[in-house]
Amino acid sequence: MANFERKPNSGSLFKNEKKQNDTQPNATGRALIGGVEYLMSAWTNRLNDGRVYQSLRFTPVSELTPQTSTNDNKPAWQQSQQPQAQPQPQMQPQSSFGGNSFNFDSDIPF
Repeated sequence: MANFERKPNSGSLFKNEKKQNDTQPNATGRALIGGVEYLMSAWTNRLNDGRVYQSLRFTPVSELTPQTSTNDNKPAWQQSQQPQAQPQPQMQPQSSFGGNSFNFDSDIPF
């Protein structure tokens, strides 16, 4: 089979042959948008008036967590993604008035 080269700003969806329940997508695939590769998931839904539409989700491939024992049997779109904790800067409020330095962390009597 020849190597497939994804064209910019395009993608492909394929029927999810392994779908077992309604929470899983009807179709999955990949897209290359703005130079970033995404996994795509699509669900087929129906409005109250009977019209059918597709609901889409795009997940950057770079954000997928490495597989662990709890994710081994799950498709990539279902793997847990733990948010990265951002370090918070430690600020020490201090003021200098007339050459005196005040510590605002001291006990306040009221």
